[in-house]
Amino acid sequence: MSNLVKSINFDRVAHWYDAYVTADFDLPFWAAEARRHPEPRLELMCGTGRISLAILQSGLSLACADYSAPMLAVLSHKLRQRNLTAPVIEADARSLNLNEKYAWIFIGFHSFAEISDAEAQAATLHGIARHLLPGGVFTLSLQNPIVRGPQLDGRWKELGVFQLAGENKVRVSGAWKFDSPTGLVTGAQHYQEILPNGGIVAEQEIPIHFRLLGAGDFERMAAAAGFRVLDRWGDYNRSPFDERQSPFMIYNLSLSPRT
Repeated sequence: MSNLVKSINFDRVAHWYDAYVTADFDLPFWAAEARRHPEPRLELMCGTGRISLAILQSGLSLACADYSAPMLAVLSHKLRQRNLTAPVIEADARSLNLNEKYAWIFIGFHSFAEISDAEAQAATLHGIARHLLPGGVFTLSLQNPIVRGPQLDGRWKELGVFQLAGENKVRVSGAWKFDSPTGLVTGAQHYQEILPNGGIVAEQEIPIHFRLLGAGDFERMAAAAGFRVLDRWGDYNRSPFDERQSPFMIYNLSLSPRT
């Protein structure tokens, strides 16, 4: 395992994560992409498996990798509950060194931004390139900083109060500040586990660091790692990317032919 610093330490809140991260708007896209690409398939930065499970439950094979052992423990538990099997790999995308190559690798839910250092982002892309089979494809989704950046104004916002598996609930709030010249986002997320009587039984606050890349910066970094762009969409409905208004940048990349 890598000893690199975790820019967002989800280890400390893995047991609460699934209560408040319940988005499903992107799942049809990822399931369709998985069907388009042959095995072996690998999801990097998979977390607790929100996307992984959607693919596995469709009957496709997938290996799941993340650097957070507690998040992977949650994923493994969910696999057992659903009688699903998949390789679950503790690995850091920034220093990838696996014993297999893959026809399809992806990073979903804009997680690449959690690699907040530019050198580490470049190292991640080079590592992925080394783990692709000839003709393989790397797919990832990014947030468009022109759209997302102004929303990150540094003010505290409550994300909501969410039901846990038992009687307790978890309140999640956060503050995130975007620095346009560097693309860096810094802040914190605060968690309170609340008893039915309103008492607080547990509390955590984790620092947040991530980096939003513009399309030009990302494409130059990808080209330096040997990739070429196959597809670039602005949303999960595969609409064309418009830098002024598209919320996302979603790429299919393949390795450029060697000259």
